[in-house]
Amino acid sequence: MKKLLRTTRFLVLFTALLFTFHVQAQIDEGKMKNNGTFSVKKTYSPPLRQYDMDDLINNMNQHIEKCFISFHEKDGYQHSGSERLKFFNNRVETKAGIMFYYRDVIENKNIELQLSYIYFGVSIYVSKLWGNSDKIAVQNFEFDYMDNSNKEKARYFAENMYYILQRYRNDHLTDIADSIQFSIQLDKYRKMDIKPVVSEEQRKYIVQANSLTNDKLYKQAIDAYKKALAINPVAYPAAYFNMALLFAEKQDFERAITNMKKYLLFDPDAPDARAAQDKIYEWEYHSNQDLESKKP
Repeated sequence: MKKLLRTTRFLVLFTALLFTFHVQAQIDEGKMKNNGTFSVKKTYSPPLRQYDMDDLINNMNQHIEKCFISFHEKDGYQHSGSERLKFFNNRVETKAGIMFYYRDVIENKNIELQLSYIYFGVSIYVSKLWGNSDKIAVQNFEFDYMDNSNKEKARYFAENMYYILQRYRNDHLTDIADSIQFSIQLDKYRKMDIKPVVSEEQRKYIVQANSLTNDKLYKQAIDAYKKALAINPVAYPAAYFNMALLFAEKQDFERAITNMKKYLLFDPDAPDARAAQDKIYEWEYHSNQDLESKKP
């Protein structure tokens, strides 16, 4: 028991250190020279603001329409042409399929914002382009027009991508801490002779979550379930099942899988366990779809 407590304390401290010392990549602003080299004028972090991830994603989907995309291969580069981008909580897609996941953006590489007389572009370093594993280096989003609207669009793209990456990484670390806490609570739950019941305060949030789900307000419904679980994380296991379905509606399949696995940990032999596991298989397929498999 003491060993378990020591291990738990270590993991919590380790997670806290990750929060404190996590790499915060910045934005390099400059211009591309005729020889293809990038000349940095300044390096900066946008003003610190508390952005909600869903708001960031919605902003990008509303303001970023088509842009010219190119990517480098090992022996040069290849253009993929003008594409409409679609942003999600964990990835970027084009009409052809998944382009890259935020988890594959190289953390110690700055976003490059290139502003010159005839070229406005943004470069993001990624370790993998899905469906194109041999095409590794920098992902470019270019706004090749000689007007200030595209100059501002490039700046908007770079700064909002900066916020998205920071928010994604912070959320990922929060998920790690939550998983550690969940494991501790689940261990206690399994040792209980009498299982806890839903309190009146929890019931209030659960009823609200169900109502919000019916209104298709998925983010607000998830927040309501989280409030219920904050009161007692093991009194209402169905909250994890319901949150999994809500995350899937938002196409956040990683969190959908995580929450459904939590639900199954409470009772692997539950009547709906087979359906729950099948949902995990379904979401794993969607989560791991690559560019090639989604082409018509």
